[in-house]
Amino acid sequence: MPPIPPVTKGEFLQLLQRCMPPVGWPHHLGAWCACAARTSSLTCGALIVVGNSAGPDSTCLLHLLSSVINTRGPSPGLPRHLFSVHIDHGLQASSRAMAKQAADTAKALGVEHRERVISWPSEPAEGDSFEEVARDARNIEFSQAMSTMWRYTVAYGHHADDLVETVVMRLSKGSSIQHACGMRPVRRMGMSTGRKLVEVSPLGMIRWIVRPLLSVSKDRILATCDANGWQYVNDPTNFQPDITLRNSIRHWLSQEGSADAAAQLASSVTEAIQTLHGFAPSMQGRAALREAVAHLSRRTEMIDAQVTNHLEHCVLPSPPSTLLLSTAELLKITDHEVRIALVRRVLRYVSPRPWGSPQAEAGGRHKSLESIVRALWNTTPTARTRTSFTNGGNVLWRPMVVGPNGRIKERKKVFDGETPAWLACRARPSFWSMRGEGNTVERDITRDLENLEPDNDNVIMYDCRFALAIRKEMLPDSIMDTVTGPNPTARIVIQPANKWYMPQVVWQQDGKEDEVLASFDWEDRIGPTAKPPSVQVDPSWVTMNFIRKLSSL
Repeated sequence: MPPIPPVTKGEFLQLLQRCMPPVGWPHHLGAWCACAARTSSLTCGALIVVGNSAGPDSTCLLHLLSSVINTRGPSPGLPRHLFSVHIDHGLQASSRAMAKQAADTAKALGVEHRERVISWPSEPAEGDSFEEVARDARNIEFSQAMSTMWRYTVAYGHHADDLVETVVMRLSKGSSIQHACGMRPVRRMGMSTGRKLVEVSPLGMIRWIVRPLLSVSKDRILATCDANGWQYVNDPTNFQPDITLRNSIRHWLSQEGSADAAAQLASSVTEAIQTLHGFAPSMQGRAALREAVAHLSRRTEMIDAQVTNHLEHCVLPSPPSTLLLSTAELLKITDHEVRIALVRRVLRYVSPRPWGSPQAEAGGRHKSLESIVRALWNTTPTARTRTSFTNGGNVLWRPMVVGPNGRIKERKKVFDGETPAWLACRARPSFWSMRGEGNTVERDITRDLENLEPDNDNVIMYDCRFALAIRKEMLPDSIMDTVTGPNPTARIVIQPANKWYMPQVVWQQDGKEDEVLASFDWEDRIGPTAKPPSVQVDPSWVTMNFIRKLSSL
């Protein structure tokens, strides 16, 4: 058997450049939070954090990143500064040894290092939920570390075998082939950093996760560490098949599919592995699964590109936070997988659920997605079938017509000269979500205003769709005096200004009528709207932006 080649510096440089975020290596928050640009003197490409667990994968990644960043000098295609962050779960005896090794590796490379220790209210139980909870807690710690360090890109050491494990797990749990590929070389972090330990933040829309080693096999990573004498710590729980489903799959892969390892797999996992083998029938073992997963990843990228291209032709002008889709252009899409992917992209853009979460895409439920596809791609629509509906993601689909003058109207029937279309918009909150703390369409920001830092754009997210950057020192004293102090007489809330649930900031004083202080400004093309004369559309102390993205990443 020929020796396994290590990853070379030149090869890694190409891998790193392929996973560069579409915006480049980001260093500021963008227009809706310009304070980062003012407080950071670093130029583009300055900020990248490495998740350093002290295992072979992250150790290899940290060394390779250090070799291309610290030895090449400033380059527009590379990050400029490297940081190491270790998250100590404190759940096993080797935790402190791993923390020490992570710090030692960073110190030897001259890389700034931070350590964060998770404080558990109660230790999670072992099992698949244990893995999810630990991952969620780790993601939250990374998010908080990036906030305190003004960092906007995190690099993880995930590799090709990790991707195989993820695909097998998803297939075994019922995911379709086209939706089984989860990890990507580069993606937006998204608003939600966890499933159970949820932290929803607008900053995830300008933070990026990169995985330069995602196409590299585990054995090549080990060979790279061994060839260079890089020290690392093996997590003793990684290959204990009785702990999690992922561990059982990992154990099977490490044994090259031995009969003993296969006997420990659930039947659903065995079926998933057989399904993957069908995409690489001429190959065997781990190599076959890696090739199958690579094929699926390429297919996913191709579908994403087609969806992006179709949306450029389908989308018509509509209010911010909504999408108006031309029926004629939709009907030109014949590939069913592309239709499903387009629906998921639209749901994620419009939904008030956290961007990047399964809930924003109707939970990925096959029945819901198929139902939306049948409605949008109905080749013989009638006034009876063209009716408003919801089917997941808190998104309402409304039948519209576009007149010759460009005016948009909601109507089921289409007359001569009119273009039929579908408008995807935020659905009306249910009765139960309007009660108590579940009411997401009214947010009291009085206490937030008290805690804001002066001379900064303090970002408040509304309805998981809009970001309000507030300059506290520019708020009129006449307002702040009523909401602060021991006996406040008013409160400030964000409420929906119209049927599209765009935000307005309202001053609610005891014994007085509510006063609108600021409102999201836009040109209404779907019916008339009248703003009260007292509304300051764009006051100097607040800037409002719709922050959800329609891109594939």
